[in-house]
Amino acid sequence: MAVFVDTAGFYAVLDSDDVHHPAASEEWASLLTSDEPLVTSNYVVVESSALVQRRMGMAALRALMEEALPAIQVEWVSEADHWTGLEALLTADRRGLSLVDCTSFQIMLVWIWIGSSRSTATSTSRAFMSCLVHRSRTASSPRRGRPREMPHSPQGKL
Repeated sequence: MAVFVDTAGFYAVLDSDDVHHPAASEEWASLLTSDEPLVTSNYVVVESSALVQRRMGMAALRALMEEALPAIQVEWVSEADHWTGLEALLTADRRGLSLVDCTSFQIMLVWIWIGSSRSTATSTSRAFMSCLVHRSRTASSPRRGRPREMPHSPQGKL
């Protein structure tokens, strides 16, 4: 089973004032000694880096980069993952959901379907499941309200 680590997980481990810090630290220590592969995305690394640097400073950012990330396999968001995540975000039409959430969910799906037969996601957010639910409800719905062409998009559309 693979474990996907998101920004909330990184932050809770690093910030001793975070309400989830005790449980997150205990789980992190357990995961580091297990055989479970730890996975994240480059988008999560960027999001986590910005959050940690802004809220906690450079020492915490160094801890993230030099202590946490070496233990994790970073999956790079492909162009297809990016556009799939963006389509899911726009389809969900929810302010609390982000492109990072939706691309992370896309990477988890790839790990489930192509990688391990069993994967799990750890997050303090319900964004990933929300993204899936909204996508499945609208999978056969006509595409509305989107521009006919977008620069840099595959074949000029999503």
